[in-house]
Order: sequence, then C-alpha cells, then structure tokens
Amino acid sequence: MSTKTLRKRISLVAVAALGFGGLSVVVAPSASASEMLSTEISSVTIAAPSAGRLNTTFLSTISVIKPAVSVTTDGSITLRARFDSVPAGSKSVVGFSAAGQTMVDTTGATSLTETIRAANAASNELLPAMMQLDPDSGQSIAVSSAGSLDIAGSVGFIPDTVGSYVVTVWHDYDLDGAIDATEDYSTKTFTVGSSPTTLTVTRVNSTAAAAGSNGALVKLALTNGGVAAGLSAGRESLSHLQQVEILLR
Repeated sequence: MSTKTLRKRISLVAVAALGFGGLSVVVAPSASASEMLSTEISSVTIAAPSAGRLNTTFLSTISVIKPAVSVTTDGSITLRARFDSVPAGSKSVVGFSAAGQTMVDTTGATSLTETIRAANAASNELLPAMMQLDPDSGQSIAVSSAGSLDIAGSVGFIPDTVGSYVVTVWHDYDLDGAIDATEDYSTKTFTVGSSPTTLTVTRVNSTAAAAGSNGALVKLALTNGGVAAGLSAGRESLSHLQQVEILLR
C-alpha cells in the first residue's frame, strides 16, 4: 500500500498501553489536510467555455497547478465533476475526456493513463463522475515548470436543452466524492443555444477598409428567433465562416 493510500485511510494513530491497571491512549498528531494537499496540486481551473449547441459535444479543458518537483508517492491525481444546475427538463450527464491533455510522467511519456468513470458507474457507485490520472509504475506526474498550468483533460456533456449548465470540477484528494474544505475546485457556466436560423450582416465602417482586394468591415450575427445562437464544432467552425466572407466581397 502506498504512502498516499495510507494517508487517505488513516488520519489518527492511536497507541494503546496498559499501565497501573488501566488503559491509556496516546494520539499521535497527523499531517494537516492542507499539508497533504500541497503534495498534489494547488489549483483547478475550468477554461472559459465557448457557446455550445444542442446535441453537440460541449467540452472545456481543465488546468491544474502542481508543485515544483513531483506530485505524490504513487503519482495519481483524482478529479470529479458534477452539475450544480441544469435547464429545466434536461437529462444531460456531465463527464470527463482526455481531450487536450498535456500532462506527462517523469519518463517523458506524452500522456498518462486515464481511468474515467461516469457517475454511479461500476466501481464508482453513488459517486460523481471521476477521472484518475496515473503515470507509469514507479513514476510521478512531471512538472513542466514551477507553478505552471498543465491540462489534465476536459470536462463536458452533450446538451439536450437550451439554457445554462453550471459545472463544478474538483480535486477529490480523499476519494469521498464530496468537495472538502481544503480541496481545490472550479465552477463555470456552459451556455447552450439553438441552431442558427438567421444570419444578419451589418456593415461596421462606411467605406472599404483599403484599396485593392480588401472589402468592408462587417459584423455577422447568428440568431434563432432573435436569441443569439452559437456555432457547433466541425463544419460550423470559424474557418468555415471564411467562405461566407468570400461570398460577401
């Protein structure tokens, strides 16, 4: 059993001794929770989400800050995710993905071993969604530089209802599935819109920006019933809007 696992299971050490016909108990002080947490990571941050779309995977990366040398004796980090609120009627489920991960182990491997489990799944019964990152045996999770932000993966969901989804991700150091006072966490609002049905083009400047092939500066507004609508991934990316720009010239 690793040192980290022992710390998670034992917080107080009691030593019993017989003396003078009675039983005395001496309690040895344990390391504080903040001291134990400092050996893993000191910050969790969900990147600001872009606009999402119905029935399209909506992801945002998760960055963590690690100490200057290594992480823990056995090198694992456990993150959990939950919805704090969802639009009325939504049945979407939040989960993790390894997308965007930049963290490596001390061997210089390009990625870590991710163990991802959905909320209430087998081996994760009655607990929120989980992602555990593990390096190779005997290794630790490497640090690119002191206090650096490294991407552990992504959190996301497939939205089934238009509206705001509030997501919290935290470092579940003691593996109890709850946010404890000394465990770092991050909360972000993911806003989901409908598919765009209207494209409004507004000229920003009164004349062409410059002579030659350059055209006028315009603003494009995507809406659905007067409400702002976002782009989905893939064919509705910004690069595909360049085709619209060419047609407007």
